[in-house]
Amino acid sequence: MIDGSTDSANIENELVYVRYLDMGTGVVTSFIGIEDTKHATAEGILETVDAIFTRVGVLDWRNKVLVHLYEQYKQSLKALIELKMLGEVLEEKVLKLTNLSGARWLPFHYRALLIACQSYRVFVAHFEEIISPDRPRKSSPTQIGRAKNLLKFMKDFECLLFMFFMCDILHCLSQLSLTFQTDDLTVGEAL
Repeated sequence: MIDGSTDSANIENELVYVRYLDMGTGVVTSFIGIEDTKHATAEGILETVDAIFTRVGVLDWRNKVLVHLYEQYKQSLKALIELKMLGEVLEEKVLKLTNLSGARWLPFHYRALLIACQSYRVFVAHFEEIISPDRPRKSSPTQIGRAKNLLKFMKDFECLLFMFFMCDILHCLSQLSLTFQTDDLTVGEAL
């Protein structure tokens, strides 16, 4: 949960709380942090919340997975062809990864995360092949380093669980967003 406030110096602040279910005590609300906002725009608030999350060590799935996955295959046609061939061997269709900087945040992030979740097995197998010392064709050091980082992240159970959780959340939010974008729709009709 995020709440904005203005302090006595008329500086915009964002307060971030997290609400979660603790199996022992029930619903718990915890204060995460407060940070000055440079700009009271959507981008400014997002930057502020990201800064709070980074400071307290909350998972940065967007940059750790989605951006690096996109970069891994955007810069190397050879790597993309290898990924697609591996997908065929594993009998899974791998969709093309998309850039995250689209006009609509939700659909772009949802699609990228959905591809990462649906093709998880193919990505992991390809990264393991890239970092293998027995690989006949060596990849660039940048690709090997990125593959190691992505593999470490994608094999972590908590990170994997969070990716699938966010995929479910972004699916619901994307549907709601698309509903609100239709012409001649009132809030009452949307609900």
